[in-house]
Amino acid sequence: MFASRPGKWVSTGQNKQRDAILWAEEHRLNPEQKVRNQQKTLKQFSEGFFTEDPHKWRKRQEKKNKYFPDIYYKAHQSRLDNYILPEFGDILLPAITARQIDDWLLELDKSKKNTTLSDNTKNKILFCFRIVLDEAENLGFIKDNPARKVTPITERSNSREIFSTDEIRTLFPINLDDALNIWLTFDWYLFFKIQAVCGLRPGEVAALSWGDFYPKLNGLVVSKSIDYHTGKIKGLKTDKKGIKEKVSILDGKTVRELEQYKVKYDSFSPLQLIFRSINGNTIKPEISLKHFKASCVRAKISMNGRTQYSLRHTFDTELLKQLSRDNVNDLMGHTTYRAEYDHRSAEDRLAQLQHVQDIINERWA
Repeated sequence: MFASRPGKWVSTGQNKQRDAILWAEEHRLNPEQKVRNQQKTLKQFSEGFFTEDPHKWRKRQEKKNKYFPDIYYKAHQSRLDNYILPEFGDILLPAITARQIDDWLLELDKSKKNTTLSDNTKNKILFCFRIVLDEAENLGFIKDNPARKVTPITERSNSREIFSTDEIRTLFPINLDDALNIWLTFDWYLFFKIQAVCGLRPGEVAALSWGDFYPKLNGLVVSKSIDYHTGKIKGLKTDKKGIKEKVSILDGKTVRELEQYKVKYDSFSPLQLIFRSINGNTIKPEISLKHFKASCVRAKISMNGRTQYSLRHTFDTELLKQLSRDNVNDLMGHTTYRAEYDHRSAEDRLAQLQHVQDIINERWA
């Protein structure tokens, strides 16, 4: 039904929504209107948007001190080319509606590899769409950005499972030879042992240098992490919250093992990273995760609901059984209590609250 002819229904003769929209747009606007509005299809407007930067969007971001690695722009260009343009590329910019985007996003279930798209991936695609249409709005091709009216999907992430005490003992046996049967090298054994003992993130362990190790104080001072995408060293995740460093306490055995590990270096500086890959590069979390999975298979530990990050969740949960939340937040580098890390059972909580019975008894005596 055309706005210019209320009540008059016309068949487009098409059996696909996109083709019907194209037909309707072609017939709705006369040539004079098209010229006046300088209308473009999404594809005409956005080809090479992130990598070739035809509208100087990237350049303007950098002038605002918003610098991103090349992989960030390549990832957005890939989302644009592989998901957005195949669906909306031939549609005139003003014809794209929020309802179309919303319906398409909800039905967007498969990638080209025929794997299910996560909610997080769908939201990244929507965010990419918003950037492109923001630019179209700024340049006057559309009145407002329909992608801004689409609500991102509430992400449903599977809760991480923790490791039991027996599983931790299996992964990190007392006998070093047994441990090396699981982790294969002393390097990897220590890399994951520190995660388990200190509850550090994989990127934080990968960024540790010898100057961060304080053997006389049985601990580490953590102030750096590895960027997941670039592999470069950056600050902590909590830098923006004012926590630029945190401390971690090691058990005596791990302290001795680290000192033993240090002996393999003929010389070293405080700035030298403790852990490096065989070719000398920093260890990205995605690389350590692959080794962690393989090691769990060798240890016959189920990976169902587990990743290397589960070592951090296990650390948090076990310490909450014995320490105050403030102490645990200090060690975790959290500014507030994070319930998603707390996997204590109701029985665990009851056991910890037995001292409260004296107060209850006195009150009701």
